[in-house]
Formats: sequence, C-alpha cells, structure tokens
Amino acid sequence: MDKIDLGPRSWLFPMPVLLIGTFSKENKPNLMACAWGSIYDTNQIYICLSSNHKTSKNILFTDSFTISIPTQEDMEIADYVGNISGNDEDKIAKLKLEYEKSKLINAPIFNRFLLTLECKVNKLEDDDETMYVIGDIVNIKVDSSIINESKIIDLNKFKPLVYEPSSHSYLTTTLPIGKAYEIYKKIKIIT
Repeated sequence: MDKIDLGPRSWLFPMPVLLIGTFSKENKPNLMACAWGSIYDTNQIYICLSSNHKTSKNILFTDSFTISIPTQEDMEIADYVGNISGNDEDKIAKLKLEYEKSKLINAPIFNRFLLTLECKVNKLEDDDETMYVIGDIVNIKVDSSIINESKIIDLNKFKPLVYEPSSHSYLTTTLPIGKAYEIYKKIKIIT
C-alpha cells in the first residue's frame, strides 16, 4: 500500500451535522449548522464556534442550547442555516420552522427534527475569535417513529445526515455492518 502525505487537514470521516438551537435576549429562536462538534465525555458534548455567530452570543446569554441531528430530508434546511447568518436575517421566520421552548433549559426544540439533545453549558472559553463549549446533555428528545422495539434508535428509520469534509458533501449512513463491543471477539490472535 503506497501512502502519501497530505499535510494537516480538518478531516474526520464522517462528521456529524449538528444544528444548534438557541434563544436571544429578546427570546427569538435561532438555528445554525455546526461542523465542529462531538461527544466530549459521558453525557457531554463539545462544540466549537466562531465568536461572532449569533448562536455564540445567544449561548453566552442563556447558558444553554439544543443540538438537533438532521435527516436527509432536512439537508436543504441544514445547508441554509449553515450558510446564512442569524446576525443578518431571521432564519426561523423565513423557513417557517415551528418550535417549542424546552421544559428543561432556555432553548428551542424544533418540531421537524427527529432527535434533539437539550444541553446546559458546563464550561465555556471564548478568546474573542473562537468559542469552545462543553455542554451537559440533560435530555435527549426523540421522535417515537425512529425508535425500535429495544428502545434504541433505528438508523434505517432515522437516516441522519453526515458531512464528508474532503469533498464538502452530505451523506447518509444507515446500514449496520457489525455490532460494536462484540465484533472484536471474532479476531483470531496468533501467538
């Protein structure tokens, strides 16, 4: 196998598409797509945002946010809220997105998304250019249509949208190919 050097790149494959919902001081909802986020620790999530985003300002004010995972049917909305700034227009009104206020935190839950994490800020660092946020996941709200009989998410029903950074493409993944924490038992170790 011939390997080549590509230098440093911001690539992980695939990356989740995270839609961050927040309220402003005026209690207006906002939604943005975030490419830089992942699970941080048990029941915690990490996001990295530019400090000048409307979402960043809202998180500073409310100390909370939601993260919705879009499906392939939400791709156009996800791309729109990732490219249009909440500082410039009311994306929620323009897209006619319906929402309700979380009962647990001060952030919106958008009705169309099948899975939403409700998060409270645990730690926040802002260097005036980039904001780094660790959020405690206080609840996961999920539509019953994507839950199977074992009470876990069925990816064949959910079809979450993911991002492939090298080609700037959206993908969806649904087919399981092995059971984590089990498949390793098939390895034959030669001693």
